[in-house]
Amino acid sequence: MKYILIVLLLLLAHTCEAPMVTSQEVTEEEPLVTREVIVTYYTASIEECGKSDGITASGVRAIEGITVAADDIPLGTVIILDGKEYIVQDKFGGNYRNRIDIYTEDRNYAISRGISRATIIIKGDVEE
Repeated sequence: MKYILIVLLLLLAHTCEAPMVTSQEVTEEEPLVTREVIVTYYTASIEECGKSDGITASGVRAIEGITVAADDIPLGTVIILDGKEYIVQDKFGGNYRNRIDIYTEDRNYAISRGISRATIIIKGDVEE
């Protein structure tokens, strides 16, 4: 019994070792930029977008809880608002600065949210 316990402890110790990390696996963390923005919400309705297919400027379908529009942040950039990550997948098309539009499927919800101000965190290099 004593030997079985020792073997189990050795096996457990071996499986709990941290994996070796090679220099190729080590990456620098992305820079984080904070920015004050105006926040609005939008839907894929004809009234708001001029079309209703939900296809964004990046070519993907807008997804509630993920898609945001921003003219001054590159497509594909991850932003954080109130602890939630979103991806810039759409554009306003009006060269707006310091403004994001969060996609939602519910037009009444979008209207009820109105216009607000918030601080976002932008992951990656973005020109100020």
